[in-house]
Amino acid sequence: MHPMVKMASNSSTPARNSKQKNDYGDGTIYERQDGRFVASLRLVNGKRIERYARTRKDAKEKLKQLIRENEQGSLVTERNQKVGEYLNDWLKMRRDSLAIKTTTYVSYSSYMHRNVIPVIGNIPLQQLTGTQVQRLYTALRNNGISPNTVHLIHTILSAALNDAVKWHRIAFNPCKHLTAPRAKRTEMKYLTHEQAMQLVEAARGYRIEQIILLAVSLGLRKGEILGLRWDDVDFDQGILSVRRTVSYIPPHDGALHMYLETDPKTATSKRTIVLPIFIQEALKAHRAQQLQERLKAGQAWEQHNLVFCSTLGKHVKPSSLRAQFKEALQKANLPDIRFHDLRHSAATILLSMGVNVKVIQELLGHANVSITLNIYSHVTPAMQRDAMRELDHHYHIARKGEIMTGSV
Repeated sequence: MHPMVKMASNSSTPARNSKQKNDYGDGTIYERQDGRFVASLRLVNGKRIERYARTRKDAKEKLKQLIRENEQGSLVTERNQKVGEYLNDWLKMRRDSLAIKTTTYVSYSSYMHRNVIPVIGNIPLQQLTGTQVQRLYTALRNNGISPNTVHLIHTILSAALNDAVKWHRIAFNPCKHLTAPRAKRTEMKYLTHEQAMQLVEAARGYRIEQIILLAVSLGLRKGEILGLRWDDVDFDQGILSVRRTVSYIPPHDGALHMYLETDPKTATSKRTIVLPIFIQEALKAHRAQQLQERLKAGQAWEQHNLVFCSTLGKHVKPSSLRAQFKEALQKANLPDIRFHDLRHSAATILLSMGVNVKVIQELLGHANVSITLNIYSHVTPAMQRDAMRELDHHYHIARKGEIMTGSV
């Protein structure tokens, strides 16, 4: 149900010519002194919509129709609804209808509140023009906002205003014919095998030592690593199962921060990975250390069975992981990269080692091989040169053998 509407019980019969006070969005039915019935719906902006009927039964049907129209947005056509109010309603509705994930809602809401609403939020929705939106994009670029971010803002705003057209709140989407900055494909950053080993060495003694090892060796995403439980690690079989991902949700809408467990990014992201011996040994050492921390914490320990957690068993704070990761990079004299670039590093290293791309696809959890090849196309020219050198080598050996045997 639309967040602007809460279906109120109308089973009781109010006295004639009396209205019960109700919250925004409550529907009610009452009988007038002239015997007619009224279906009344109060919207979130305080405006009351009323429909008349001869019988209570007809009034109930009209109230249901009012609620349906409000869910579709056709009731909110007044000129005083502001762009900011509409965007907040739209985002919450998309979240509540499960059209977007909570993490996406928080991210989109952040973009709107930081970059859009302060500039055009007080403009009446029906008076918003394409010129005003284009000026917004220009101002964002002049303030140093990247083309990719402005392009994403354009995508979100355009989708919101498309729905406003569909729900008859506006006649035309002012974003429709605008030119937003084209999103640029950023150059992929990754570590070489030697640099990866330098980072692993530099991270020794840090709480994220094994986290870095899993990321740069197996290509696991940060959320997948932080979502691992000890039940997912089978030392007898030497395998690890990726079953969930953990996302940090910052404070929003009056709620405190939280950690949200969801299914992995795609169906193929749920996967089983064979662990090399050195990672098994690292995880066993990590588990022994964690057991000591648990005994020391006593009653303060929070039992979530997480492979990677704080000294009290809580989820790893993103700020703590980020700070330790940056410190390890500096210690190893390596370029500043994102944690996610360790995943790219793992794939690049394995490809350069000649590992079959199908194996790498399954390791990373990609839906198909073409995705892996497209993302890591920068590796294939070097692989092609290596292959040609190998072919050249075998050709010369074969030719030499033919000459020696006199078969030429």
